[in-house]
Amino acid sequence: MPGDNKTRSSARKTKKTVLPTVFLWITVFGLWLTWSGHLSFEHPFLLGMGVVCASGVTFLCRRMGLVDSEITPLNLTFRTLCYVPWLAWQVIISCLQVLRIGLFGQEQPRVTTVLASQKTSLGLVSYANSITLTPGTLSIDTDPAEGTIKVHAFSESSLESLQSGEMDRWIRWVEKA
Repeated sequence: MPGDNKTRSSARKTKKTVLPTVFLWITVFGLWLTWSGHLSFEHPFLLGMGVVCASGVTFLCRRMGLVDSEITPLNLTFRTLCYVPWLAWQVIISCLQVLRIGLFGQEQPRVTTVLASQKTSLGLVSYANSITLTPGTLSIDTDPAEGTIKVHAFSESSLESLQSGEMDRWIRWVEKA
């Protein structure tokens, strides 16, 4: 029967979106709690409105077809949690370098191209965003076909840390999950 295949396909699709839907709801409600500041049961009406708002956003996202397995890359979660502290440390080091250069040194900014060995577009974008998050460097353009990122750097020392390839290796490690 033609209707049976459609019903089974729909049931499988629904099963595949249950975990992403729950993850989306938890994320939206967590953001609402964080941004609203209502972290106690002192005002149950406001807390209830947060639940209603998170449910409404989740419902609309499901209706628009935005909820799928890509919304929750759970396979990347552990490795990403390991990468974030390393990136935070790199941001601190770069802040100190930029401060030192701003106070004491005369360095010429320059634009260069950095090789990116990421296999997916998510990996390439993560690498480019990590470069931009690090003070003193800015990703200008990515070329997925050649596997390169054009970078503007505030100083030569910023470029040296990028050209060493450590950030590239970290992103590759996260991407392999």
